[in-house]
Amino acid sequence: MVGYNAALCVHPMFVHKGEDGEAPFAFFNDLSKDKVGLLNYPLSKHYRDKELFNEFHQFIPLDEWRLKSGKEFNQRIEIL
Repeated sequence: MVGYNAALCVHPMFVHKGEDGEAPFAFFNDLSKDKVGLLNYPLSKHYRDKELFNEFHQFIPLDEWRLKSGKEFNQRIEIL
């Protein structure tokens, strides 16, 4: 059982973008061919991060999952 003081890693779904001010964080939004789309809601900013793309796939290996699961995976992704 996880206690109240346990750490939870949310990277790369939630990342620090180094913005000045009170809202330096952005949330995962989407993927393009070679970039991760991120949103910073309080600042109303949208980022396209090419550097995060490979790192994202290390944590969430979508291509590997797609190959292993086949048609069902593709159908579920299309529904989303």
